[in-house]
Amino acid sequence: MRIKLHEAIKAYQDRTGVRLTQNDIAREVYPESSHQSAAIGISKIATGKAKMIAPETILTICWMTGVDANFLYGL
Repeated sequence: MRIKLHEAIKAYQDRTGVRLTQNDIAREVYPESSHQSAAIGISKIATGKAKMIAPETILTICWMTGVDANFLYGL
């Protein structure tokens, strides 16, 4: 299942005027991972290739972008 990560980032940027990237989110979601591993992990989430997404990951993305889980899942 693909979540609307790009749309959440765009909504955040439109609302705040502050630039936010997938890499920013990746560093927060995967703090102990290398930069490349974190980028791959968040890319899989954004493209729908991740088999499972931890609830903590969804909460972190919601917190960073200011959207709720319903928005991310397109509900």
